[in-house]
Amino acid sequence: MWIFLLLWIGLTSGLEIQPGADQWITFTSVEKTTAQRRYILHTPPSYKPDVPLPLVIDVHPYTGSPSGEEGQSGMKQLADSNSFIVAYPEGGGPPLRGFSGSPENVQPGCCGLPSTEKWNDVQFIVDVKYDVMKHVSVNKSAVYLMGFSNGAYMIHKVACHKPEEFAAFAGTSAGLSVGMAACKPSKMRPIWYDNGIHDTTQPINGARVAGEEMIGLNKTILEYTKRNKCTGPQAGTETFHKGTTVCYRNDGCPAGLDVNWCKVNSGHITYSNRDLNQAHIWWEFFKKFTV
Repeated sequence: MWIFLLLWIGLTSGLEIQPGADQWITFTSVEKTTAQRRYILHTPPSYKPDVPLPLVIDVHPYTGSPSGEEGQSGMKQLADSNSFIVAYPEGGGPPLRGFSGSPENVQPGCCGLPSTEKWNDVQFIVDVKYDVMKHVSVNKSAVYLMGFSNGAYMIHKVACHKPEEFAAFAGTSAGLSVGMAACKPSKMRPIWYDNGIHDTTQPINGARVAGEEMIGLNKTILEYTKRNKCTGPQAGTETFHKGTTVCYRNDGCPAGLDVNWCKVNSGHITYSNRDLNQAHIWWEFFKKFTV
């Protein structure tokens, strides 16, 4: 019965799923009633419509693209070897694509058209989650959100405004802004945040970026440990050390509300560092959590 129902859902979605392939999907997001938005859907070669799989939504940086994020984050390869689904949302543009906006138009003021038109990209990312579920079989308890740079801005925004929609979050190269640090989410979620120690775009100790003060890695982690009511020392327990790349966790967090972070030997693009397989550690982190 369930197999028939899932197959029927796939057929009625109008999309023929090709396991192991990338497929561009265009849909109308409720964030803007006339907006046709897009994302890349990647299913692993092992995908079967009667077996619900975890979903990772992977958000690209400003001036980036879904295909560019897919090519550099490493999640596609892990999806194929670990049997999960990845979706790569596309930011607004053209010519430069990015994400901004929220129900309250929370700063920072990045990026371009979505910011000037006050698009609700928080809702758009949630809409991508539910649109994916129209086409493939997803384990609804195991949906995760990650992003790089402007994509990490969106991680913090969604963790503020729609935390109930995801089981865990991970971001790199954009910590909390002063405005986002003041957020009081309705729910707490586990989070992992990384920053390159040589990053000049989003300096690890904070800077004024895209119109607002960014508070840097240490203060970002302090804010999340407060939100998650972690009692461990702010310095954390070292979990990984190679060269000048070091990762930590707060051992005093309540069960299911882990806070982890890395200081990565890299510039702005931490995915390309030589010391740490960032996609791997994030996936190992994600798969511990369900809602």
